[in-house]
Amino acid sequence: PRPRGSLSASSSLTLFHPPSLVRGLRPRSAASNQSRFCASEASFTPLLPGTRQAMGMEENQVSSQTPTAATPEQVEALLEAARYDDIEDVTNLSSTGVSLDSKDSEGRTALHMAAANGHLQIVEYLIRNGVDPNACNSENNTPLHWACLNGHIEVVKALILGGADVSRLNRHERSAIDEAVARGKLEVIDAVNAAIAQVELSGAQISG
Repeated sequence: PRPRGSLSASSSLTLFHPPSLVRGLRPRSAASNQSRFCASEASFTPLLPGTRQAMGMEENQVSSQTPTAATPEQVEALLEAARYDDIEDVTNLSSTGVSLDSKDSEGRTALHMAAANGHLQIVEYLIRNGVDPNACNSENNTPLHWACLNGHIEVVKALILGGADVSRLNRHERSAIDEAVARGKLEVIDAVNAAIAQVELSGAQISG
């Protein structure tokens, strides 16, 4: 069964910023202020046709239920499902009309949680269902910041192909690549460059 309740910070993490930077990881933490900075739809990179096909992005795969304002309990359930790689719970909540872009009190989304923990299937599901890949939490971190921070290569690629802005800065004036380098995740740089090259070959414009 999925662990529940408040957990302490992971002993495997070496924090170089305030703990709020890594609150998307499985350990739970106390809530902070609501996010103040969010990307607008105008800043999105168009999803590549090839990416749409590879992700199986068909109209009949997207929930037909009109998203509604979620309760705090529904948001918590959605983020917990994304954090623990429970695609069934994520899809069930979406089918009831819970917006997949819902944020908790710290501005975190399901995409933040899935990206932070390397859950590629959920990341792809969220992207093909139109979530904001550049959503910011209270620290102005995007899902790409957390994916790069933890070295989740395939998730990093999927986010960039899905429209993530590689140049977005967080509250500490760091880009996602800056966070990866600070944690010694140098392989992330190659993944970012490969994804950018794929976008450029498609003729789409890159965010950042």
